[in-house]
Amino acid sequence: MSESTSALGANLNPGNTTPEKRRITPRGVLVWTISGFFALFFAYNVFSGIGNVIGITGYAAALDAGISASGWAILIGGVVLPIVVFGLCVFLGRRRSLGLRALILFTGLAVVAVITVDILHRFRLGAFFV
Repeated sequence: MSESTSALGANLNPGNTTPEKRRITPRGVLVWTISGFFALFFAYNVFSGIGNVIGITGYAAALDAGISASGWAILIGGVVLPIVVFGLCVFLGRRRSLGLRALILFTGLAVVAVITVDILHRFRLGAFFV
């Protein structure tokens, strides 16, 4: 290690303003490909949650009813949960092998699916309205 870099590889020499160029490696391309592949499925869950919010608010307007606080919590949770789980999976999968990263992302996707189906099973449509 040279005197002008730290243990993290940061340039400690303030006189050198040239940015370091990153190399594109085959492993990096695979990491991004795997993450992007699973991101599409997580995005589908997010759009499904947004569709539920739009649909339930439409039902509430048609029935001239309001949405209860627990209904809003469930609907917002359905949109936010896939985003949080994907972020957690990407965080946990960093610096891991490709197979383990894919397994972590697949497990996160399965957790989101199970929670979504469980919520749909437990709460009937009438539970959302006041």
